[in-house]
Amino acid sequence: ALARRCCEAAGDVLGEAVALLGTGLLWSNGPDVGEQEQLAAAGRAAELFAAHGEPLGRASAVGLLGYLHQSYGRPAEALRCADEALGASTVDHPHLTATVWLTRGFALNAQGRYDEAEVAYLRARRVAADHGVRGTEAMALRAVGSLYGRLGRLDEASRHLRRALDLLRDVDHASARAAALLSLGVVQVDQGDPRARSTLEEALAACRRLGVGYGQARALNALGDLHRREGRPDLAVATCAEALRIADGFGDPLLRAWIHRSLGDAHHARGDRAAAVEAWSAARDLHARLANQGEVEALAALIASAGTGTGG
Repeated sequence: ALARRCCEAAGDVLGEAVALLGTGLLWSNGPDVGEQEQLAAAGRAAELFAAHGEPLGRASAVGLLGYLHQSYGRPAEALRCADEALGASTVDHPHLTATVWLTRGFALNAQGRYDEAEVAYLRARRVAADHGVRGTEAMALRAVGSLYGRLGRLDEASRHLRRALDLLRDVDHASARAAALLSLGVVQVDQGDPRARSTLEEALAACRRLGVGYGQARALNALGDLHRREGRPDLAVATCAEALRIADGFGDPLLRAWIHRSLGDAHHARGDRAAAVEAWSAARDLHARLANQGEVEALAALIASAGTGTGG
C-alpha cells in the first residue's frame, strides 16, 4: 500500500499499477480483506495498465479479477474476465495463460458446462507442461481429475490426481498438494477404496495447518459422505454440518451447494425426510444462482421423490 501511494504521489502510473496488482494478488490469498477492496485493487490496476499501454499487465489484472469473481460465486463474470484476458497479449507469459485457462475452467464447471470445463483444464495443462511450469501443470491435473471424479470417470480421475501428486513432490506448493490429496480422497470414496479415510484425514490435517478453510470444508464434506456410505448417518450429519459452518464463512456458493446436497443425503439416510428436503432445497437454490441447470433438475427430482416417499 505504501509503494502504491508513493507511486501515485510521484505520478508513476505504471509503478502504481504494478503495486496495485501485487496488493490484489496478496489480498486474494488472505482472509482479512473484503471482497470489494480486492476487486477495486484489481480493477484499478487493469485501468492503469490500459492507460499506460501495457496489454500484458492489463491481462494479468483482468485475470485476477476473474479469479476473484469465481472465488466469490460469480462464474459468469469470471468467464467474461478470463475470455478478455486470453484475448490480450498473453503469448509471452505461459504461467498467466495457463492460470487464466484454469479460471475459465473453474467458471464453466460451476455452471455445469463440464465438457467445456474439461477443454479449458486440458488447455491449461498443455500450456504449463510445454513451458515447464510444473506447479500450474499439477493444479490443472488436479482440476481435471476432480472433474472426472464428479462425472464418474473414476479411473481417469485417479490417474490424473496421482500424476499431479507426483509432480508436486519436487515443487514447494503445500496448498496444491493438499488440494490434490483432497480430490484423490473424494474419488477414493466413490471407488470404495479403503484408503479413502486416511487420504482425506491427511488432506484435512494439511488444510488445517495451512489455514485453508475451503479445503477443510471440502474434506469434512467428503468424510461425511464416507460416514453415510459406511452406515453411520448420525456422524455423517454432524460432519457435514461442521463443513457447512466453515463454508458459510466465505462466499463460495458451489461449495455450499455440494455440502447441502451431502447433508440432505445424510438426513435422508437417517430417516429425517423433512430435514433432507430442506438441505436439498438449499442446494438446488444455490445451483440455480449459478445457472447450473443439470444440478437443479437432479435436486428437484430428489425433492419430489422424497415428497412422495419414493426417494432412495
